[in-house]
Amino acid sequence: MIKPKILVTGAAGRTGGAVVTQLLAKGWPVRAVVRVRDVRSDLLQRRGAEIVVADIFDPNQLMDAMRGLQRAYYCPPYHPFVIQSASAFAVAARETRLEQIVGLSQWLAGPNHPALMSRQQWLIDRMFAALPNIAHTAVTPGFFADSPFLEMMPMAAHLVSSRCRSRERAGTLRPRSTISPGLQSRRFWIQHATLPRATGRLAQNFSPLRKWRR
Repeated sequence: MIKPKILVTGAAGRTGGAVVTQLLAKGWPVRAVVRVRDVRSDLLQRRGAEIVVADIFDPNQLMDAMRGLQRAYYCPPYHPFVIQSASAFAVAARETRLEQIVGLSQWLAGPNHPALMSRQQWLIDRMFAALPNIAHTAVTPGFFADSPFLEMMPMAAHLVSSRCRSRERAGTLRPRSTISPGLQSRRFWIQHATLPRATGRLAQNFSPLRKWRR
């Protein structure tokens, strides 16, 4: 079976680069969208990705990048006008008759969130979901393994381990397994990008505080 080529935006970044690398490792052809050619894009090209330089805010450039493809991963840029990028992506997806979008969102995205990025991300998720004849999956991680918040983890680990030792002595500690939310979200994206016609249901998942559901 010939596997369809998958478009990945933000391919030179940490998240997009990891997605490209894992797709290629699983034998899926990838068209990687980057802002500029540099050592990171050269590395992806050596690994087997097709490199396309495009402005993610330009619908015409995105249409050129999407032509001939059916599936795409949208990694939103960290930008105050990110919704303009998503609008350009949505227009290009509809014009090129894309069949499936997997979008990186966030766990706390909502219409009333105090952060502008989170409010915009909520609108982006709804905009992609409303595109006709295009399946949409939103990946909503709680945090990534390289999050600045994890700089505080050594202290948190010390406090947790102290509490666990206390509970262990008291006989109330129950074993449990954990997995990195960042790694889990990338695995989820790879799974959905490679499925034929994903359901488009929102994935409320990867929060460190609750299990994900589909």
